[in-house]
Amino acid sequence: MGRRDRGPSTSLADGRCGNGSGRWCRVVSTAAALVIGSASVVVAGGCSESSRPLPVVEEIAAAIAAVDAASATPQAFREVNADVDAVRMFVASDAATAVVGYLYTDGQLLGPAPPESVDPGLTFAADSVDFDPDAVFTAVLNELEDPIIERFVITAADDGRVRYEVFVRSERGGLLAVQVSGDGSVLGVVPR
Repeated sequence: MGRRDRGPSTSLADGRCGNGSGRWCRVVSTAAALVIGSASVVVAGGCSESSRPLPVVEEIAAAIAAVDAASATPQAFREVNADVDAVRMFVASDAATAVVGYLYTDGQLLGPAPPESVDPGLTFAADSVDFDPDAVFTAVLNELEDPIIERFVITAADDGRVRYEVFVRSERGGLLAVQVSGDGSVLGVVPR
């Protein structure tokens, strides 16, 4: 599938964003300075479409449906993530104390991998995933100068919904986890 045009959206520079832990950040547009707690990271601001390939978020719905179809029952997902090559899914098993991995690439489902033990955690169903693949990167692309978007991650949130995060690496090697809504609006930013 080809890359979709990522149109205009809400600006990161419009105000404050929370990261869910009570700390707040303010993104300032011109030579955007991001300050969280006592740490600060500088990122270049500006409107931009990525000159780099983006994670294959447009394949996530088909990937999740393929796992549910292969399993013959709806699955409890621990995480779904996409990079520029594939969608990876981790399905809870053994009372959510293990995960089984699947890979979806080029329209094909590979897996399941052997179960791996994990700490018990939150899960979500396929019908909880509701985001616009055409808009989910828009704010990040509009505000950062040629961002390196490495991964899009979906996990369960404490409130029973899902959490969407865009992992962005700077040219200097810093990594930001940008929490977004299903329409790409920025909800929070945390340096990693």
